[in-house]
Amino acid sequence: MASVETADWLHLTDDEVVLWDGHPSLYTIGSDILFSLFLIIVGIGLTAAFLIPLDWVPETLAEQWAFLPLILVAVGIVFFTIQYGMLRRTHYVITTEEVYRKEGLISQDVLKIRHDRIQNTTCSQSVLERLFSFGDITIYTAGSDDLEILLTNVSQPQNVSEILTEAFDNANDDGQADTQPL
Repeated sequence: MASVETADWLHLTDDEVVLWDGHPSLYTIGSDILFSLFLIIVGIGLTAAFLIPLDWVPETLAEQWAFLPLILVAVGIVFFTIQYGMLRRTHYVITTEEVYRKEGLISQDVLKIRHDRIQNTTCSQSVLERLFSFGDITIYTAGSDDLEILLTNVSQPQNVSEILTEAFDNANDDGQADTQPL
């Protein structure tokens, strides 16, 4: 699998380094994964039950309908694939200079903000999100009270927020050093 540095939507400068990259947490689709597994197990179980000769099931019925429950297996696999694809279509990257949020698999929407434009960040988690260690990071830019980038359902959001804060502070320190009088 290719690293994020080689992604065609990420344009790094020569001295820019990726500090963190990630996707929304798998926990956010936990119930979808369980539902998919349920469909797959039920489909396989019913198929096996129809293939075993039972006295109360007419033989012609068992032969004709034995593989019909495999439709549940196919539906379970397709449902999981769609949910997983929806999760993986969102990608977050924090570099030494910018924050990126990319959405889409075929068509892409990339939003980026330079660290020197960041005014404030917040990290929020519900009780359930704290239990499973994921949450949202909101990034606000200078001159705007509206959020600019929302990193949703990030795993270990406190750690990611620390990385972002350090990168933001380093960008501000570098910017202030350049503007100080001689």
